[in-house]
Amino acid sequence: MWHSKALVLVSVVSCASDPPKQPDVAALPGSPSSETTTTSSAPKVEPCLHVTGAKETLEGVVSCAEHSHPNGSHFRFCFITLDQPRCVEGSSDAKSVQEVQLIGNPDFTALKGQRTRVTGSLSGGLTAWHVRPVLIDVDSFNRP
Repeated sequence: MWHSKALVLVSVVSCASDPPKQPDVAALPGSPSSETTTTSSAPKVEPCLHVTGAKETLEGVVSCAEHSHPNGSHFRFCFITLDQPRCVEGSSDAKSVQEVQLIGNPDFTALKGQRTRVTGSLSGGLTAWHVRPVLIDVDSFNRP
């Protein structure tokens, strides 16, 4: 019986020489550090934009720029820059966009430089007046 105790002691001694392994507290469900780690390190993933006339609400900063039409004229267009690029479905021109052209009746130049939320129908660019591959025909807008 002494031999088995010695064997256990030897086994314990050899394990004791290894550095102690700390449990991975961040991996335990419900632990405060796992909740903090998960929410702070994982960026929010936005769903893809569907350019098939789907209603969408987008938020970002409005900018305006000049563009030249193939007929030689110049025109001003406005677009919203999203916080992060979004994947695009239903378009052969773009797989991902961060800028979406604003179209519709409102004068978007008054919103230039402002963070804005717009709601409307998405479509792909079809004419030379469409400067970005994804457009939103704005029904409503407001400042968040």
